[in-house]
Amino acid sequence: MTASGSIAGLGNQNIDVRVTATGSATVTCTNPAGNVAPGQTKNVTVSGTASNVQVENGRANFTVTTAQPVAPQNACPNRKWRATVTDVTFTSATITVIQPSGSNNVVLSRTFQL
Repeated sequence: MTASGSIAGLGNQNIDVRVTATGSATVTCTNPAGNVAPGQTKNVTVSGTASNVQVENGRANFTVTTAQPVAPQNACPNRKWRATVTDVTFTSATITVIQPSGSNNVVLSRTFQL
């Protein structure tokens, strides 16, 4: 998932922007012989951060791409099978802005239902 935006009213210190998204993933399972079993649906959570985003005149533009979703280990009958996420429908995303960059000072946190 990629989230882009613009934030105003920040002051002059650079920011970190963290995006955490949750959704429902379609997972296929491939057995050791290479046969693919029908997909299952599993909940997944992914996140990504843009660090030290430059603030100019109190405004910052950002783009954050999350990590690729990983299938949970319980998605397939046993560990010899390979689980692959084939599709994700995201249901929510939370954008958190930290200022100054590298601190724990959250200046904005907003969850969006998708």
